[in-house]
Amino acid sequence: SGRPPRPHGKTMLVLPEGILSEARLLFNFALRIAALMPDTHVIFRCHPVLPFTDVRPFLEADPSRLPNVEISTQAGIAADFERSSVVCYRGSSAVLYAVLFGL
Repeated sequence: SGRPPRPHGKTMLVLPEGILSEARLLFNFALRIAALMPDTHVIFRCHPVLPFTDVRPFLEADPSRLPNVEISTQAGIAADFERSSVVCYRGSSAVLYAVLFGL
C-alpha cells in the first residue's frame, strides 16, 4: 500500500511468530502497555500455527478484562494492518508487510 506512518492512530498490532515463548513475551508486554495506556487500542494477532487458545493459559492477565485489548479474528492480516498505526514484533517477517502498510 505504501502508506506513510500513522502513529497518531494509537492502535498497536502485536505480531509474534508462531512460537509460544515469543507470543507469551509479546502479549504479556502488550497487556502491561494496555493497562498503562487505556487510550491505546491493542490488537493481538496470533500466527496461524499457534492459535490464541494455546497462548491464553500462559498469559499473566486475562485480556478480556481490558476493554482496549482485542484478539484478532480477521482472516487476512491486511485487515489488521489497515486498522493499526504501530506494530510490536520481535522477529516476525510479517513486519516487512506492516511497514508497507504504514506501521
